[in-house]
This record gives sequence, C-alpha cells and structure tokens, in this order.
Amino acid sequence: MIQQSEIVSSLAPLNGIHFEIPDLHEYARKVTKHGVCAAIRDERSRELISFVLYYDNRPDMFITMVWTHPDHRGKGLARQLLRKIILQSTKDIYLEVHVDSPAFELYESLGFEIRSTTIWYEKSLSH
Repeated sequence: MIQQSEIVSSLAPLNGIHFEIPDLHEYARKVTKHGVCAAIRDERSRELISFVLYYDNRPDMFITMVWTHPDHRGKGLARQLLRKIILQSTKDIYLEVHVDSPAFELYESLGFEIRSTTIWYEKSLSH
C-alpha cells in the first residue's frame, strides 16, 4: 500500500520536467482511491524505492506513473515491476510518455509500441 503523502513527496521534484500534474494532492487522492500500486520498499527502512501506479478498472489497463528513487535508478526496479504487471495481466496495457522521457527506451524494450506520442502495450492472448 502506498500513502498519498508518499506519492506527492516522490513526484514533486519531477513535476513539470517529464510530466505535469497541476494538483499532485488531488492526483494522489484519485490514484490511491481508484488505482493500484505495485511497489518495492527497502526491507529495513520500509522506504519507498520504486513504484508503478495504474488503473485496472476498465477493459484495458492504464499505467499512470512509473517512479524510482534517484539513489536506486539504473538497477532495473521499474522494469521488474512493469514485467510483473505485464505478465499477470490478461488486458491490453497502455501508457503515455513523452519521447524525451528517460523511461522511453524502457517501455520500448518491454514491448510497448509507439502510436503518435503515446506508447501502447498490446498483449496478444494467443501467445
């Protein structure tokens, strides 16, 4: 489980750089109420290290945010969380990302396909 305050404090330093959320407190309230969080925490301190926030309440799944603490970037933590979500889902998964985002290559490497400025993951149920 993730707290609204954790979402706000994690995203505040990045807001306006690779994404823009006008009201982080409202975003955090909405995503904790209606969304799902996959997270990795430090085993000792319980500090949040990486998370993926997504909505799974429609015929498809929408990933709304992927975040990793700056001290833990480059360790494959977001990739680990995204792979788990992809493998467990029977739905199409989509997200939006700016092409200048550092996560752009990560999403492509996981099979998301570019469609305009949006990257989609189309999971074929026949595979």
